[in-house]
Amino acid sequence: MPREKRRFHRYHKEVSFKLTFNGKVYDANTEDYSVDGLSVCVSGYPPIKTGDIVNLDIGKINVKSGGKVIRISPRSGGRIGLGIIRLGMMHGSLEDFETSDVLLGLQRSVKTGVIYFKSGNVQKVVYFKSGDMIFATSNLVEDRLGDMLMREGRITLDQYKESSEAMEKDGKRLGAVLVEMGLIKSKELFSVVKRSVELIILSIFSLRSGDFLFKEGELPTDEVITLQLSAANLIYRGVKAIDDISTIKSMCPAADDRLTFSSDPLNLFQDLQFDETDRKVLTLVDGTRTFKETVDGSGLDPFEAMRLISALLCTRIIEVLDLGQAADVSPEDVSIGEIFKEHHEEQTRQAAKPAPKPSPKPAAKPAAKPAAEPAAEPAAEPLPDEAMEDAVEEKKRSDEMIRKVDEMFAICEEHDYYSVLGVDKRAMSGQVKRAYYMRAKEFHPDKHFRLPENVMEKLNAIFTTITTAYSTLSSPSLKLQYDRDPMKGRARVVDPSARAEQKFEEASTLMRKGRYDEAASTFAEAAYLQSEMPNYHYFSGLALAKAGKHKEAERTLQRAIKLDPFNAEYLAELGHVYLALGFNLRAKGSFEKAIKLSAMHKRAMEGLAALPDE
Repeated sequence: MPREKRRFHRYHKEVSFKLTFNGKVYDANTEDYSVDGLSVCVSGYPPIKTGDIVNLDIGKINVKSGGKVIRISPRSGGRIGLGIIRLGMMHGSLEDFETSDVLLGLQRSVKTGVIYFKSGNVQKVVYFKSGDMIFATSNLVEDRLGDMLMREGRITLDQYKESSEAMEKDGKRLGAVLVEMGLIKSKELFSVVKRSVELIILSIFSLRSGDFLFKEGELPTDEVITLQLSAANLIYRGVKAIDDISTIKSMCPAADDRLTFSSDPLNLFQDLQFDETDRKVLTLVDGTRTFKETVDGSGLDPFEAMRLISALLCTRIIEVLDLGQAADVSPEDVSIGEIFKEHHEEQTRQAAKPAPKPSPKPAAKPAAKPAAEPAAEPAAEPLPDEAMEDAVEEKKRSDEMIRKVDEMFAICEEHDYYSVLGVDKRAMSGQVKRAYYMRAKEFHPDKHFRLPENVMEKLNAIFTTITTAYSTLSSPSLKLQYDRDPMKGRARVVDPSARAEQKFEEASTLMRKGRYDEAASTFAEAAYLQSEMPNYHYFSGLALAKAGKHKEAERTLQRAIKLDPFNAEYLAELGHVYLALGFNLRAKGSFEKAIKLSAMHKRAMEGLAALPDE
């Protein structure tokens, strides 16, 4: 089954460089970049077509690789805009990319492979399987399992040395040896190893310089134990643990930036564990308060509040609103209670469990630094034969979820969009939106990453179909069209990119016929299915403007500009929308930006001429 397309975070930065195509060198500059791609503007009218391969050498952002052209947009002044996917292994500098963006991007891209983080002599390695973090290793002595247990006072230095010798002699892993020696219980082994691996991953966030390299491919099964870790939760904890104020400040938005919840359920309902302080800060996020107001209203130490908000931004559960943009998610759509409900239930379950009996305390405290270093051991340990105490309960929950996935998958295959969302045909738009969020929460792929891979494939397909159902039923014109067309009676699980292209073609035909309302809705559906395509948002905004819906056109064009901020066409059209709304200063600013990017831009010049005399 097809997976929903995920993407890495984009960084907006203009860097001049030379682009090579068919042996000829062209002047170019970046507009934005990410781990797996970038947008560039090229001078000299190169005869490039979609699918062509170009060579990139951009020293300032450490990009030296081939790239495949996936999007072309004409620009005036002898230039063209290119959307490029980088070829070869993903790599970059930790000074150009946030660790959280890299790790979350790999999860959202559903990648399998190994990512290496190297800073000086330090190397940390994280293993991904189908987008899930499952394992990690480090070359630092303090990251070893034995060293962690010594720091916690679970074993002494002598016991560590003895277990290391036995490990080397018998070829066993340290954890298994410690169980045999009675130093830890077999049922504790899984949680101990998991904690050790999590600490390695969390320590990566303290690396502020260095490089990363991702090698995609099958994992070495004889070396890696699958632990199934929550990527979002580790990213959240990792950012919250950063104690360098300059690093946190660099991650924060501007003081007057407004914060809102993400409108994407994929971001909103992740597997995150929140405490009461987190809840309090999240209740302040409403699309109207600024970053400074949220920090001031939290009642926390300013640094603690800044760090917490940075963590929420890094996991994408909240985001910054663009100037003039209205929040897509209101408190009526999603309540804080809904976000925290499952976390509270899980915490209640854990609290109800009897506390494990502590292992005997070691006779003496371990030395801070061992004089003689014990033998190195692999970070992973084999799982014990004994079932863990909550295995039966976990199995019941897993089986129940698999049953729900199978039932929902059948609904997606055999029934209509109303059944997919669980709403009546007479449901109002607010009811449709709420039903969408509740379905998306229940079948969120990232919340059920421990399920078997074949079930996860169904879950991803379900999530895509839920999104398609919502984009259709939330649009009056598309809903009317859907209700009239018997061929659309079944939902069907489809590839979102193919469906988006189909919708774009339908919308273009409607636009040519002057049916602007329908065109805007159909362009919007294409944009919903492939939200990373700025052209889809742009044409939806253009159709809305022609239909006289200028406020909606403004919001939609802002989305296009957020994805492609150096596109003179988008800026010029936004200027004309501002003119229609009577926002003359904003209109002037947009026209001037367009002309700066493309001298003598026709639409921008027309807009400047239409401005009233000051």
